[in-house]
Order: sequence, then C-alpha cells, then structure tokens
Amino acid sequence: MFGRLGNRALRAERATHYNVSVERRLGDRTRVLAESYDREDANVFFSLSEPRIQGNSVTFTEFPFRNALRGHARGFELMLQRRSANKLTGWISYAYSRATLTDSQAGRTFAQRHGPATYT
Repeated sequence: MFGRLGNRALRAERATHYNVSVERRLGDRTRVLAESYDREDANVFFSLSEPRIQGNSVTFTEFPFRNALRGHARGFELMLQRRSANKLTGWISYAYSRATLTDSQAGRTFAQRHGPATYT
C-alpha cells in the first residue's frame, strides 16, 4: 500500500476455499487417499509493470497496484501408500490442478494447468 507502486485505495484480497477428502484403508498396510479442492479468489492485487520496446529503446512503465484480478483454482490428488512388514513405507501420488486469474481492466487471462503459466 505504501511502496513505490502503492495504492491506499486497495481493498483486502478475498479467497474462499472448499476441500473434500476421502481416505480408505485396504488391509493393514495399504491406504488410499482422494482429495479435491476449489478456491475462488477476488480483489487480488496486481500491477502490470513490464518493460516495453519503443523505437530502439527499452522503457519500463510502472503502474500502481490495484484490485484487478479475479479467478479460481481447482484440482485433485490421488495417493496410494503401502507399508511393509519391515517398517519400509512407500507411496505414489498423482495431482492435477488448474488455476485461472483474469485482469478485468486489461482483459488479460493468466492460466496454469499442470505446468508453466501462460497468459493471453
């Protein structure tokens, strides 16, 4: 709020989280866990300050932070754990997630699915 890109009119960021998990034992040594989540974001701070090429020179325009981003993140995880009789434990899991944030003023969307982020 008070730094070089500060903005005293910023509102608090908001997020609502939902999480559902189910765990099941299969015998004495194996367990399975399935979990999914949903997060809704609003009023996320954002400042699009990036270098731009104008003619033969590079300029850097600074914009103050604003409550510009809204979006969500959703995903799930599956996990299998196995313990052996000699106390050795191993597990394998798979997780999938996707997140999208949209800048309402500039019309840009930032998305991430399973890997590097992209924006349009």
